Amino acid sequence: MDVLLVCRGGGSLEDLWCFNDEALARAVAACSVPVISGVGHETDFTLCDFVADLRAPTPTAAAELAATSRADWQGELGASHSDLSDAFGDYLAQHQQTLDRLQQRLNAASPQRKLSEKSQQVAQLAKSLHWASRSQLTAQRHQFAQSAARLVPPPLGSLRAQLAASTQNLNRTSARSLADYRAALNQNAATLAALNPQRVLERGYAVVLNAQHQAMTAPGAAGGGVELLFAKGRQRAVLQS
Repeated sequence: MDVLLVCRGGGSLEDLWCFNDEALARAVAACSVPVISGVGHETDFTLCDFVADLRAPTPTAAAELAATSRADWQGELGASHSDLSDAFGDYLAQHQQTLDRLQQRLNAASPQRKLSEKSQQVAQLAKSLHWASRSQLTAQRHQFAQSAARLVPPPLGSLRAQLAASTQNLNRTSARSLADYRAALNQNAATLAALNPQRVLERGYAVVLNAQHQAMTAPGAAGGGVELLFAKGRQRAVLQS
């Protein structure tokens, strides 16, 4: 047999007590055939329910679990077929992408393509070399023409006129620079004269020096000796408070 059903309809606790027998529970647990327990109604529980491979709430439900309808089998078969088809499609798509990448790598590394690229590079280099040679030749011809033009001496009258003009410009520049230096010198001399302390002393002022010969800006201690510095001469003095 494929499956074993242990079933009984509803009843009192005493009617269902035989399914709590230890010997029965051990026999169900040790059975090599799958066992479905459908004892009592949904609210009834026995030891047979816990040791069986599958529990059904009623005997009718146990029969339904043991004999699935054709429609259910066909539905599951259709779903499995759809899943298998989708998985196989994904598998083919992944391998197709891998094949495309390998094809691109193969095309990129093909000897024919490498040879074509090298041929294009050689053609480009040859073209660049041709134009570079022509440009260099043209530049050398231009330099030669300029050198040849410089070798022809200018007329003597033109040289004399250039010398005279240069001499005149030099004289004007020298005279202008000398005048600027003199003006700057006079300005600096006037500034130094205005800042000369001797001029201040000549106007009647005097500088008070302490014993260390330092200029005093405030009165010192009473009775301290100081020295007065005038425009002409010095004089000792004593400060009194």
